[in-house]
Amino acid sequence: MAQLDRRSVALRAQELIEDDIHEARDQVRPCNEAGHGFTDFAYPFDNPIFYIKFGNRSIASMTAEARTHQFSFDALENTPLERRNDIRIPQICRILYTPRGAYIVMEYVQGKTLGQLYQKIERFEENSKPYYDKIARGIKLPLSIPVPTDAKPGPCGGGIIKHPLFKDGEALIRYDSIGNLATWFIKTNPKVTLERKLAYTLISTKETFMFIDAGDLYILDFEHVAFLPISFQDFAFRSPFMMSSLVAPRIQDQFDLPQNNFMVTERFLD
Repeated sequence: MAQLDRRSVALRAQELIEDDIHEARDQVRPCNEAGHGFTDFAYPFDNPIFYIKFGNRSIASMTAEARTHQFSFDALENTPLERRNDIRIPQICRILYTPRGAYIVMEYVQGKTLGQLYQKIERFEENSKPYYDKIARGIKLPLSIPVPTDAKPGPCGGGIIKHPLFKDGEALIRYDSIGNLATWFIKTNPKVTLERKLAYTLISTKETFMFIDAGDLYILDFEHVAFLPISFQDFAFRSPFMMSSLVAPRIQDQFDLPQNNFMVTERFLD
């Protein structure tokens, strides 16, 4: 099948039938060889047009991710071509809300994630530096995206913050202002001066980015993207989630971020 343009893919997405999506989801294996649960699939299986994410999470969480994904896509599309160059984000074609949860339907990208490259290429580690360098670029570019003046801490449009700084990787409550976040933060970490300006922050895992044969890098996952004080980005590099521990140590030295805050910081004890 010839590759469809974005408009054609978006039109095809409107033709998707809910029962067919449920049936396809039920055919997805519960987890991979490493024991990590699958939360997405290419569809249709035999000739994919879409990449469908279901997440095994609440509708609120999936909606927050979809809003953040769309914000990021729009911001990147409005970035001058010479700046974004080969960094890309798949377009969301449709969001389905069903009794079984929400589905984010995006354009399909043919390529390999960092995790897949490690599995497929013998002695990949010895030649991995160009890939990590590109991932660093793929994070630096979003870090420069202006944050909306009315943004709240967390995903775009507000929501629960997901970040390794919090116990179990997730805040218990929503923070409706940076002042509220700072007040709670300072109670636990009185020696820290938290920035009073929000920045775009992105936590990377070996499945966040996809490399395609043409050399472009796609950002696929926005579950852990949030508007937060910039120190949170440094902390995510230095005390990462287990799932991001492969990536963070390889790229943290390529970022000029404030570090003093988290030399004295312990995790939140919610």
